[in-house]
Amino acid sequence: MKNFKVGIQLYSVRDQMENDFYGTLKALKEAGYDYVEFAGYHDKSVTEIRAILDELGLECISSSIKCSTILNQGEAVVNELNTLGAKFCVLASASRGALANSFDSLIENFKAAADILAEGGIKLAYHNHDFEFQTVNGEYVLDRIYACSDGKFSGELDTCWVHYAGVDPAAYMLKQKENVSLIHLKDFDCVNLAPGPLYDLVDEDPETDRKQKKINRGFKYTVLGQGRQDIASILSAAEEIGIEYVIYERDSSHDQNSVEAAIQSRKYLKDTFGI
Repeated sequence: MKNFKVGIQLYSVRDQMENDFYGTLKALKEAGYDYVEFAGYHDKSVTEIRAILDELGLECISSSIKCSTILNQGEAVVNELNTLGAKFCVLASASRGALANSFDSLIENFKAAADILAEGGIKLAYHNHDFEFQTVNGEYVLDRIYACSDGKFSGELDTCWVHYAGVDPAAYMLKQKENVSLIHLKDFDCVNLAPGPLYDLVDEDPETDRKQKKINRGFKYTVLGQGRQDIASILSAAEEIGIEYVIYERDSSHDQNSVEAAIQSRKYLKDTFGI
């Protein structure tokens, strides 16, 4: 097995980061995470954060930033990412409505943002959810996004949402090997796959309806290796297509401490795959 560089999307431990920024990063480093991906900076400057990362021996892979922010504050975004040492900037998906009604303008914005970032040596990656696996004229929306990228941006493939949509993550990675630069390792369990759009950050249903849908579907995030995901096949595909970074993510830890869940998932990768 390739010696992947293992990172964590810090959104996974946002509750702990808010309470103890330094202590949480220290615990993650001690667990074996050498790389981090940001989704917000918890009211700290990137200069402060870079000093903490350097002290702990952590490296920043990427940060999740809105496309509109890149377009409107491009120079500042590039400077912040370069201060952090980030190699990628991630777009945390688009809404279903925008993809359905404003696809062409959305893609043009993505490409314009990619051009801005490229001037500062930063690569843009699009993070998917499950609804990009709805089809238009027999084609997955995500396939269409990649096909329209003109090579200016790539994908950060969230393997949970690929699988939840009823698609095999490893097979999809191999199919789109030219377009996938990063992957999120996220495990889950549910009663049935592909029952319709779920993701609670972009689901347009009221909060109470979203919660009830999750209950009805039996959906829950799990520690890596304890859910439906075939982590071995995902890592094998990642190795085959030349992925360098694999990033643990868990959107919610339910009744489990989020840092403890991250530590258990890191142990699983070490013990099972030696990475």
